[in-house]
Amino acid sequence: MSNLIHRLRLSHKFGLLALLGALMLAPPMTYYIVDAHSELSYTRREVAGLQPSAALLKLIRLTQQHRGLTATVLGGKAEAEGQRAERQREVDQALGEFAALAAGIEDPKVAEGWQQVQQQWKTLSAQVAQRQMAAPASFAGHSALVELQLDLHGRIVSHYGLDLDSEPVSYHLVIATMTQLPQLTEQLGKLRGSGAGILARGQATVADRAMLGGLSESARGEMHRLLTTLERALEHDPALRERMAGPIEQARAGVERTREMLRTDLIEAEALTLPSAEYFQATTKAIDQVFAVHGLASEALAGALQARTARLQRTEWLVIGLSVLMVGLCGLLARSIVRSILQATDDARRMAERIAAGDLSPEPLRVSEDELGRMVQAMEAMRLSLTEVVGTVRENAVSVAAASAQIAQGNIDLSSRTEQQAAALQQTAATMDQLGSTVSHNADHAREADGLAREASTLASRGGEMVSQVVGTMGGISEASRKIGDIIGVIDSIAFQTNILALNAAVEAARAGEQGRGFAVVATEVRNLAQRSAEAAREIKALISTSVERVEQGVSLVDQTGRSVGEVVASIRRVSDIVAQISAASAEQSTGVAQVGQAVTQMDRATQQNAALVEQSAAAAGTLKSQAEQLVDAVARFRVAA
Repeated sequence: MSNLIHRLRLSHKFGLLALLGALMLAPPMTYYIVDAHSELSYTRREVAGLQPSAALLKLIRLTQQHRGLTATVLGGKAEAEGQRAERQREVDQALGEFAALAAGIEDPKVAEGWQQVQQQWKTLSAQVAQRQMAAPASFAGHSALVELQLDLHGRIVSHYGLDLDSEPVSYHLVIATMTQLPQLTEQLGKLRGSGAGILARGQATVADRAMLGGLSESARGEMHRLLTTLERALEHDPALRERMAGPIEQARAGVERTREMLRTDLIEAEALTLPSAEYFQATTKAIDQVFAVHGLASEALAGALQARTARLQRTEWLVIGLSVLMVGLCGLLARSIVRSILQATDDARRMAERIAAGDLSPEPLRVSEDELGRMVQAMEAMRLSLTEVVGTVRENAVSVAAASAQIAQGNIDLSSRTEQQAAALQQTAATMDQLGSTVSHNADHAREADGLAREASTLASRGGEMVSQVVGTMGGISEASRKIGDIIGVIDSIAFQTNILALNAAVEAARAGEQGRGFAVVATEVRNLAQRSAEAAREIKALISTSVERVEQGVSLVDQTGRSVGEVVASIRRVSDIVAQISAASAEQSTGVAQVGQAVTQMDRATQQNAALVEQSAAAAGTLKSQAEQLVDAVARFRVAA
C-alpha cells in the first residue's frame, strides 16, 4: 500500500483524498437526507390519513343520529320516520364516499373491518326499514355497528401512523380528535338514542334509569379526558388556545346541560313528561357542539401537519442545496489549492534540478506564503548560500593548498623539537624516580620515630597515673594519722578525767578512815595507771604528730613529683605529635613526589605521542594539499551569476 502511494503523483493523491472525503461525507449526508425524507414522507402519510378519518367520523356521526331517530320511531313516534329515512340515505351516501377512499388503503385489517361495517349496516338498515326489530335490538345493533366503525377508525389511524406523531401539539390533537372525541360522541349518542326511545315509550324501568346513569358517568369521564388532552395540546400553542377556548367551553357546558336534563327529566323524574323530540334536539345540539370542537381541532391538526410538511420540505431542499453549494465551493477551493501546491512543487523541482546540474544562476519564482512557498524560499536561500560558498571556496582553494604546504613544513620542525623535549623529559623522569626513593626512606624513618614517640608517651602517661595513685595513697595515710591523733587526744582526755576521779576517790577514802583504806589503795593504783596512760598517750601523740608532719612532707614531694611527671608526659605528647606531623608530612611528600614522577612519565608519553601525531599531521597536510587541488577542480563546474 505504501509503495503504491509513493508511486502516485501529487495530483492523483489529491484526487484520492477528494474521493475519500466524498466517501466520508456521503454516508452522514445520505443518512440525514434519507431521514429527513422519511420524516417528510411520514408526515405526508399522516396528512393523507386525515381525509378517510374525517369521512369515517362523518359516517359514525350519521349512524349515531340514525340510531337515535330509529329509537324514537320504534318507541312509538311515527312522525320521526321521515327524518330517520333521510338519515339512512345520508348514511348510505357517507358509506359510498368512504368506500371510494377505502379502496386506496392497502391494509387487510382495514379491508376486513370495512367489509364487516358494510355487511352489518346492510342487514341493520333493511330490518329497521321493514320494522323487523324492536327498539332494544335496534339500539344494540346500532351500538355494535358504531363499535365496528370506531374500531375501523382506530385501524385507519394506526395505518397512517397518526397515533405515533412525534410533536406534542399534533400528537395530543390526534388523541383528542380521533380517539377520545369519537368515544365521547358515542356515549352522548347512546344517551340520545336510549333516552329518546324511553321518552317515546313514556316509561322507564329501574334498569333503564341505571343504564342512563352509567352512560351519563361514562360521558362525564370521556369529557374530562378530552378536556385534559386538549389542554396539553393547547398549552404549546397560545393562538390555538385562544381560537378554541370558546367552542370547548360551549361543548363542556352543553354536555353538562344534557347530563342535568337527563338526571332531572329521566333518571330522577317520577313521570316522563319531556317530549322525545325536544330531548333528541337537546342532545343532538350537545353532540353538534362537541363535533364543532372536533372540526376546529381537526383543522388545527391538518394545519399543523401541513405546516410541518412544508417546513420539512423546505429543510430538505435547503440541506440539499447547501450540500451541493458546499461541494461546489469545496471543489473550486480544492482545485485552487492543488494548483498552488503543484506550481510550488514544480518550482522546487526545477530549482533542485538546476542546482544538481551546477547552475546557480537566479530564476524568477512564484512565491506563496504557505509551507510549500516557504520551502521554495528556503531553497532560494540555499541557492544563494551555495553561490556564496562556491565563490568563497573557489577563491580560497589555492590559499588552502599553500597553507597546507606551510603546515607540512612547520610539522617537520615541530617533530624535531618534540623529540628533543621527549629526551629531556626522560632524564627528568629518572631524576624524579631517585628523589622519590629518598623521600620514601625518610618517610619510613619518620613512621618508626612516630611509633617510638607514641610508646614513650604511653609509658609516661602510665607513670603519671601511678604517681597520682601514690599521691592519693599518701593523702589517705595523712588523713588516717590525723584521725589517730584525734583518738589519742580522746584517750589523753579520758586519762586526765580518770586521774581527777582517782584523786577524788583518794580524798573520799581519806575521809572514810579505816573503812576507805582499801578503796584508797585502789584509787591510788587507778591514779597511777591514769598517769601512765596519759604519759603513753602524750608520747604516742608526739610520735603521731611527727609521723603526720613527715607524711605531709611526703605528700608534698609526691605532689611535686606528680606535677613534674605530668609535665614530662605533656612534653612527650608534644614530641609525639610533632613526630606524627613529620611522619604525615613525609608521607604526603612521598605521595607528591610519586605523583610528580607519574606526571613527568605521562608528559614523556604524551610528548612521544605528540611526536607521532606531528608526523601524522605532516602526512595529513600533504593529503590536504592534494584534496584542495581536487576541490578547485570540483568547484570549477558550478556556474554563478556574473
